[in-house]
Amino acid sequence: LAELGLPPRWIGRVPHPPARLAVFLREALAFRPHLLQSSHCYANLYVALAGRLLGVCSVGAFRSDLTEWRSGSGAWARWQLGLPSGVIVNSQSSGAKIIQDHLAAPERVFMVPNRIDLRRFDADGSLGCASAHPGVRRPCAIFVGRLIRSKRTDVFLHSLSLARQRVPDLVGVVVGGGPESVGLEAAAVERGLCPD
Repeated sequence: LAELGLPPRWIGRVPHPPARLAVFLREALAFRPHLLQSSHCYANLYVALAGRLLGVCSVGAFRSDLTEWRSGSGAWARWQLGLPSGVIVNSQSSGAKIIQDHLAAPERVFMVPNRIDLRRFDADGSLGCASAHPGVRRPCAIFVGRLIRSKRTDVFLHSLSLARQRVPDLVGVVVGGGPESVGLEAAAVERGLCPD
């Protein structure tokens, strides 16, 4: 971005949301964007308010479990999802739940899948995790993220357990830390996923 003449600006050091919005507005006014996009739901309000004040399109984001997220957002949930011009979600179920709960109008919710083309991995037989035997590689599934309830690492472990019924040498790797780590380790042991 810097090479394109778009140096990133961090405004996180401003502790109060109204002051942070003012700094964000100042930066946006200097840049004069045609569109403002948030990459995390907690920033949707900044993007939506700045978009309205500048008269430009604002795109919010939602990448989480709606029930878990709503319990932490409370009354802000309706504003965070309803105020942007549109909201990008990464799962059909989240998008459907947002619409069902009237948090955003159906025509303003867009699904952009979070996925990769697995054919590239199938074509490259060298991909996988190292095993205990030198030169042997095993198929590998990896979760990377904070170990908090809303990331649904429990679903990853459940899916890994089911997949290992068909692919017994499948290895699972969880990269991250957080308050759910002890419970997730216990769940992995309970599902027979450890020590691999």
